Amino acid sequence: MFQSDLFKGRTILITGGGTGLGRSMALRFAELGANIFLVARREEPLKETTEAIRAKGARAAYASGRKERAQLMRLRTFAISTRWRRRWKRPKKNLAA
Repeated sequence: MFQSDLFKGRTILITGGGTGLGRSMALRFAELGANIFLVARREEPLKETTEAIRAKGARAAYASGRKERAQLMRLRTFAISTRWRRRWKRPKKNLAA
């Protein structure tokens, strides 16, 4: 239904991505070419989902709900490495006014 590279080069952050709908969305977005970053409370389901995504050939990383510095740094590094930044253009000033 969708092009296989619809989200190529995009990074998607999914909370609750270890199980249920979050897992399903993560797997589908990965099939469509997205890089996936998962965040949830329990590490084991996140690890399993991340491995499933990587098995499909997509990039994936995760951080559990604990606010540990190493995990936050991993999120930062992943985001930077995939250019996960919102790009916007500043509106031009109205020079006529």
